Amino acid sequence: MEEEDLETQQKAAESIVTERRVLESHSNPYIMSNCASFQDGKNLYLVLDFEGGESLASCLNREGRFNEVRATTLPFIFTFNHQLYVF
Repeated sequence: MEEEDLETQQKAAESIVTERRVLESHSNPYIMSNCASFQDGKNLYLVLDFEGGESLASCLNREGRFNEVRATTLPFIFTFNHQLYVF
């Protein structure tokens, strides 16, 4: 395996572990909770709360723009994520 591929895989693994830690440690109504996690020799599995709906990108693609009422919730979500160093 090439050194660049190994480095990319290592960064991906670190990112996944960070995501798991954030999901386990947060308490915010805008982010799903991590109920459990487990792994085998190759994969990490996250058991998350079910959140019906769609991604922010999908909503923006469909609607083009959010109305003022809907847009007012976004700063709270992004502020919380920045505090957790997610972005």
